[in-house]
Amino acid sequence: MNKFAIFVDSTSDMFTDLRREYDIEYVNMNIVLKGEEKKATLDWDIYSPKEFYDWMRDGIKITTTLVPLEVFIEKWTKFLELGMDILYISCSGALSGSVNVGRNAREMLLEKFPDRKIEIIDPLNSCKGQALMAMRASDLRKEGK
Repeated sequence: MNKFAIFVDSTSDMFTDLRREYDIEYVNMNIVLKGEEKKATLDWDIYSPKEFYDWMRDGIKITTTLVPLEVFIEKWTKFLELGMDILYISCSGALSGSVNVGRNAREMLLEKFPDRKIEIIDPLNSCKGQALMAMRASDLRKEGK
C-alpha cells in the first residue's frame, strides 16, 4: 500500500492546528466579495473572521467559487511527484461542484501519473461532517489501512 495524502476543501472548517494534528491538506475555494475574488482560507491569513462577519453584518453579499482546477493540479502534483496517492474528501456534490472539478483533475493527473491512485469521496455533507470523515481517514492511515 502506498503512502497517501488526505485532502479536504475550504468548507471543512479544519483550522491549521487540527489539520496539522491529523496531517490533512486542503484545496481552497475562493470567495467573491464586491465582484473581487479572494482565497477562501482556513487559516484566516488574508482577512480575519471579524472582517468576514462584519462584511456579512453590513449586508455585503459573499459567494463562493468552486475549487479552481489549477489549485487541484498544483497541490496534488506535489504529492504525486513524491510517489504518494491522494484521498480527497470533498464538500457535498449537492452543495458544490468542486467534487466534479476534482474528478476532472484526477483524470488529467492520472495521464501523467498512471501508477498513482486518486480517490475522491463525496461525503454528502460539509463542514464538521466532512472534517470528521477526514480525521477518521487519518486515524485509519496511521493504522496502516
